[in-house]
Amino acid sequence: MVAAMRRTVGALFASLDGNFPYWSTISGSQPVPTLGAQIEVPEEAARINRKRLLEMFSSGVAQLGPVLSSILSPTLHAELERIANLGIDEFEYPAELWTKTVFEFAGSYHKSTINRDHIIQALVPLYRGRSLTFLTENRDGSADDLERREESLCADFERLKPYLLEIWTDKK
Repeated sequence: MVAAMRRTVGALFASLDGNFPYWSTISGSQPVPTLGAQIEVPEEAARINRKRLLEMFSSGVAQLGPVLSSILSPTLHAELERIANLGIDEFEYPAELWTKTVFEFAGSYHKSTINRDHIIQALVPLYRGRSLTFLTENRDGSADDLERREESLCADFERLKPYLLEIWTDKK
């Protein structure tokens, strides 16, 4: 999981860092054309241990407390600590909180508040928490439900872009 996070999130954060003049001035988004045949994804249910995902999220938040406090705002960090103490039936890592988490991690990466690799590694348990919410939200959903939720998450990233810009340009 850490290696995959380095390849994907590391590349994303590095791209944000190197291309600020370009992406910072763009607003909205446009559909991207797709080529080739659409692949049907089988609806076979994969067995995923939801309790294990919650344990990895909760223990990550607890063990990485000092690291997270150097990356995240006090308010966001406190909210993660709060949801880390929820039971499996109450647990939810809301999309807006996830969006702000990713943005604060990107800002910390840009500012190199700590070692950049450590920043990426610290995102892993939080990703597991968001994955748990994703699985819970989509457990009984159709492909159309999944598509709507993903579009809504993308809209959150667009809507909250000013939050990222504020973090990015803050001199702290």
